[in-house]
Amino acid sequence: MFDISVSMAAGKAEVITSDGKGHSVEALAELAVKKILSVSENAPQPIRDQAQVFKKDLETVIVYYMQMAVTEEKATIAAKLREAGYPELAENLRSL
Repeated sequence: MFDISVSMAAGKAEVITSDGKGHSVEALAELAVKKILSVSENAPQPIRDQAQVFKKDLETVIVYYMQMAVTEEKATIAAKLREAGYPELAENLRSL
């Protein structure tokens, strides 16, 4: 016979809003880091300090690559617009 015990803790939900625009890369990176890395309040102080530094470094890397993804996506859409005969619209998109 098998005896299986499972325990789960509900995570906390966080909601962010924006007014008249989408969320910034920085705000989304911050949310991602909060999902990726958490540190116990019971962890020794040196571990918590090190984790905070790592969180900041991780956020910086995520922001960099998300900005790169946004730039590349705009370039792809602009190329498709040019191919479809909308060069002015493509240029307007690229300049955003």
